[in-house]
Amino acid sequence: MFFLGYARISNVEFYHSGQEGWVEPTDARGSIAYIDAGTVSDIKPSYVKKCAFHKGFSPAIVAYGTNKLPIEDNVITDTVWYGMYWWKINPCLTL
Repeated sequence: MFFLGYARISNVEFYHSGQEGWVEPTDARGSIAYIDAGTVSDIKPSYVKKCAFHKGFSPAIVAYGTNKLPIEDNVITDTVWYGMYWWKINPCLTL
């Protein structure tokens, strides 16, 4: 299956999310995964803002092949592997 779209995620708590076994950059088992979503624009207004990720089983935010993805004001703690992982992208991070 192939889905193309966008996701605007804000003010959400993710607890015990993701899937254990994350092993490579293109693995989409993170709590949130943006995979080959292209460049974020007015037509595809994706972002992750003011969310909380805790006690996850994989990285909280996984993104690859996605440019200009705003990732702002999130709290990430107690995840397996990394808090965030991006590959081949240019994210807009606000820490």
